[in-house]
Amino acid sequence: MKTQHNFFMFSFTNIQTNYIANATVIAASDSLVNGVLMRAGSQLTSPVNLSGYVTSNLFMNYSLPLKKIKCNLSLNAGLGYNRTPGLINEQKNITNNVTPNMGITLSSNISEKIDFSLSYNGTYTVVKNSLRTNADNNFFNHFANAKVNWMFWKGFVFNTSVSNTFYAGLGDGFNQNIFLWNAALGYKFLKDKSLDVRFSVNDILNQNNGISRTVNENYLEDTRTVVLQRYCLLTITYNLKFFNKNG
Repeated sequence: MKTQHNFFMFSFTNIQTNYIANATVIAASDSLVNGVLMRAGSQLTSPVNLSGYVTSNLFMNYSLPLKKIKCNLSLNAGLGYNRTPGLINEQKNITNNVTPNMGITLSSNISEKIDFSLSYNGTYTVVKNSLRTNADNNFFNHFANAKVNWMFWKGFVFNTSVSNTFYAGLGDGFNQNIFLWNAALGYKFLKDKSLDVRFSVNDILNQNNGISRTVNENYLEDTRTVVLQRYCLLTITYNLKFFNKNG
């Protein structure tokens, strides 16, 4: 408590003996499988119970004050592991997914009128298959963010944030380098500053995009989701505060 240093760590592991996995049959030629007519190259997938599913995660965080610059520094690191069984043409395939990650955050404690934060998090993913090695893949993504809040003159408040999301190692057309910039200007009314009127613009650069990757025992899937891009917003907020004056 005296030095304001903090260390935090947690870990969990989940093991399932009757995991509901996928049993996939890939037809090499036109054939009848389980009463289903399959053309060459088509796939038939059905659920099956398999043992050997494991998911585990380790996370650590260490934070300390930097008194000379009136800031707090936080460092974190983690390691994730996922083992997923499946059947491909009646042969067992194990997908091992390892995801180390690291991050750093610098947050200010300068005054009540101004604060800022800088953060960075990076994750590297390694995918290995015991049977379908052609589906092995490594990919990387990171998220960097900078935020500033400033009460600069007689109740005026300015907020802005810039973030960068980067993907590498995904499929064609899915590797992205996205900058998302938001800004807002507001004013706090009344003596107790309980009424807040704010005008904000989200995604000023109009680059927002939704990208995700799914990894399982049969395939890698890259998905692009339609998301809301640049828009403006007027927000009026009134905070109700009722306190007993006698305590």
